Amino acid sequence: MSIDTTDQREIRLKLFSNLNRIVYQDVDFTQLVAQSVKDLAEAYERQDTLAFSDLISRNYLGNKTMLEDGARFDFEIFSAISLKIYINRIEQRGAMYIAETKWDKAQNSRTTGQEQQTKGQTTFTFVLEQGKMKIKNLRGDLIYASLSPHIAEASGKSAAVVERIRAAQLERNPLGTLEGSGDDSGNPAVNLLPIYNSQLPSDAPNFDFLSGSIVSGGNGDIFFETNIIIINGFNSGIKISGQSFAATTDASGLTAMDQTVGDPLNPGDVFIFRTAAGYYGKMQIMTINRVASLPIMTFKYAIQTDLTSNVSTN
Repeated sequence: MSIDTTDQREIRLKLFSNLNRIVYQDVDFTQLVAQSVKDLAEAYERQDTLAFSDLISRNYLGNKTMLEDGARFDFEIFSAISLKIYINRIEQRGAMYIAETKWDKAQNSRTTGQEQQTKGQTTFTFVLEQGKMKIKNLRGDLIYASLSPHIAEASGKSAAVVERIRAAQLERNPLGTLEGSGDDSGNPAVNLLPIYNSQLPSDAPNFDFLSGSIVSGGNGDIFFETNIIIINGFNSGIKISGQSFAATTDASGLTAMDQTVGDPLNPGDVFIFRTAAGYYGKMQIMTINRVASLPIMTFKYAIQTDLTSNVSTN
């Protein structure tokens, strides 16, 4: 077996009997991310559905089909798309790569022939698959699938913006639906997380926040036993004192030592946390009741999947 180094030297090693050759390359992941951002913009401008789809991860957080269908709908109602993306920052977080971007887009309505110009800010989350950086998640303004209410909701848009996009989709009228324009008052859009409600019985104590379901095998994010909560899969988690669920908007500052274990629960308690996957979130205990002698905890929570610590819901 031979190894080719980047300075053109060949080194022969007898390590693997079934391999003939390994080529070493010093890969710069920031360049791979930048290249994928460029390739996505060019595929979108060409209205090349296959090339665009190839740059979406098979494990896309959300509905990959909805994103693809939303892009196809854009291509149906727009022509002469021009998309310029500017990368502000690229950061590695575990196996994921975060690119914070600003962008400008111009496109013509096929119905009226008029040009629409939009701008916005979008955070891309990429993962490496088959040698390419592929989209794992999108948060912020709708750079793609600009008239998809499903993608708008998944991207953290407010209910008012989602409904406005839904109406524009039904009317097939892109004019006036500026992705980065904020609300009708002209104020910048604020990405608000959806709030989920759930309950957890003591005989099925493993709960996974990302899927919003009870899981088996000790793989959940929390345990609930009688009247205590045990942080299980969190990197960290603490109870917040003197602050409401709505007023808790930032979950940063947690450390691996911030573990809430065996802490007595009371209705109204608010927690912030970060899961083992690196997602920040918050939760509030609503009720603790006994049904047939078993305690049942009901709670509400919000989880941020773009890997920022923003947990705004109000």
